[in-house]
Amino acid sequence: TLVVPGSHLSGRQPDHDLDSSANWVPAMAPAGTVLALEGRVWHSTGVNNTNRYRTGLTINFCAPQFRQQENFLLGTLPEVVEEASPELLALMGFKAWQGYGGYENHGQWVKRGEYALGELVPEQQT
Repeated sequence: TLVVPGSHLSGRQPDHDLDSSANWVPAMAPAGTVLALEGRVWHSTGVNNTNRYRTGLTINFCAPQFRQQENFLLGTLPEVVEEASPELLALMGFKAWQGYGGYENHGQWVKRGEYALGELVPEQQT
């Protein structure tokens, strides 16, 4: 992983052409180390110069008044929702929040409908 130290203070997004020569530095650490970045820090993948695989995990948090990248209401299996704690369901967006544009029933639990399409499978050949 490459980062540009202090880039979160620039107030702008990186420009691929203009910022390719920025002070990109590798974030190197021992195996098992966690790298936590503030979301505005410019970061990029780096070249793996070893003959071993590297594993990465990305976790994002989105404040409740903003729409997440993943639609958990549609993307979470019903059996997972049934087993989840109220705290987890609230974090996943199953509890309405007073967001921008307003919502009359904020603070209430959101129920999603049934899957409309069902499982997507290849067509049977005849």
